[in-house]
Amino acid sequence: MLVSGKKGGRIFLFLACFWFWAGGAVFLSAQTPDIDNSPFLSALGLNPAEVIDSFGSPEEILPFRGGNDREDMVVFYYPKHFYVFFFENRVWQIRFDHRYKEEVCSCTLGMTKREILSRLGYPFSVVKDSFIYHYSDQGYPVKARLFFRNGRLDDVYVFRGDY
Repeated sequence: MLVSGKKGGRIFLFLACFWFWAGGAVFLSAQTPDIDNSPFLSALGLNPAEVIDSFGSPEEILPFRGGNDREDMVVFYYPKHFYVFFFENRVWQIRFDHRYKEEVCSCTLGMTKREILSRLGYPFSVVKDSFIYHYSDQGYPVKARLFFRNGRLDDVYVFRGDY
């Protein structure tokens, strides 16, 4: 049923305001946090020798089997509990698990969702129990996906968004 006239205008205005308040504002106010000074951001795109020059030798080198041959990767694991993922001999992703003690993406593992939102602002996207942020372009798109378990930051992935 199409509503027109003065009453229809009020209904439209009410619905538009409600949409903005209920969820549209999250999309419209998504922020681009600044992690340009992170050594991990500069690691994206490095080859294995350059990663070893930057972070030292890994404690373990692990194969990571994907869904098909194109998704197979090599992973360097470091004792501080971060992982460097290689695709076609270049770093495309870095993971920080719940045991990582230093700050990453201006956050520390274990922070609540509310603390993350107050520090980073609204994410670009919310997918299941994770927030996705877009970061400044480095010649390729850079994203971070923050995963939560029981309402607390449990895993962080910083990755090239063009793979």
